[in-house]
Amino acid sequence: SLRMMQQFMQRTTKGQSMYSTNRWFSWRNFLSLAVAINLNLPFASAVEKKMTTIRTYMNFSEKIDPAGIATLTDLELSVAMASTLVTFNDQRGIVAALADHWEVIPPSKIQFTLRSGLKWSDGSAITANQFKTCLERARRDYPNDLKSFFESLASIDAIDAKTISFTTRNDVVKSGILLKLTEPMYALVATKDGNLDVTKSSGPFVLEKQTQAAISLAANEHWYKFENSIPKRVEIVRPKNHIDAVENFEHDKWANLISGDSLMNSETHARLKREGYSFWERSL
Repeated sequence: SLRMMQQFMQRTTKGQSMYSTNRWFSWRNFLSLAVAINLNLPFASAVEKKMTTIRTYMNFSEKIDPAGIATLTDLELSVAMASTLVTFNDQRGIVAALADHWEVIPPSKIQFTLRSGLKWSDGSAITANQFKTCLERARRDYPNDLKSFFESLASIDAIDAKTISFTTRNDVVKSGILLKLTEPMYALVATKDGNLDVTKSSGPFVLEKQTQAAISLAANEHWYKFENSIPKRVEIVRPKNHIDAVENFEHDKWANLISGDSLMNSETHARLKREGYSFWERSL
C-alpha cells in the first residue's frame, strides 16, 4: 500500500492560530478546510460561505484514470473523481458510501444496495450495471495491478438497477472484500463503449479540462455528499522542475495551497510557521 507523509500549507492572516489534525484526509476534507482558512474565518462558519477556487501544483500523470494509481497525485485525483461503494469514517470503521447498505450472504456472497437517487455529475442516474461494467473495465485495463482482487472473485452480478452482488471463491468474510472495496481503484467511473469516460464523475469533482501543463476540476453538485463548503473549482498546474514550490510559496502570487513531503527543511518549516501559514499532516 502507499504509505506517505504529506503536508499542506495554506495562506492565512499572520498570527492566526493554526488548524492541524492527524486524521485521514479526503479531497472533501482538506479542501473544505482550505476554504475556511482562505477566507480567514473559523471553520464552522466557512461551511456557509460560497465556494471558492483552490490553486495548487501537482505532477499529474498524462493519463488520468481513477483505477490506475501509481503515485500520490494519482491517488488524490482518483478520490476526487470517483466514489466507492464503502468508505471509512473518522474512527476508521467501514461505512456506506455509494452503497446505502450491504448484506453478507454466507458462505461466499456479499450484496450491496445503492443509495436512492444517485446521480453522475451530468445528472443522469447511476445504476448497478454501470458499476459492474466499470469494474470489468478496470480488470481488463489493469490485469496485473488488480490481479489479487479479481482472482478472489467468482462473479460480479447486477441483480437489478440498485443491487450489485459479489461472489467470492472462498469464504466471503475471510476474503477481505469489504476492506478492498474501500480502495479508490475500485471506485465507480463512467464508461463509454467499454472504455473510460472522464466527462462525468461519481466523485466530488469532475475533470473539466486537461492539457499537458494543467488540469481543472469542477465541483460535482450531484455528488452524494455535496456541500457548499467544497470549492467550486480546483486548478492544478504541473510544477516546473527548476522551481522549489515549497521554498517559493511565500512569493507565489498564484497558488493558495501547496504540498511537500515530510522531509521539508526544518528552517523552511519554521520560517513559514512564523509567517502565519497553516500546516496539515496526513499519513496514507
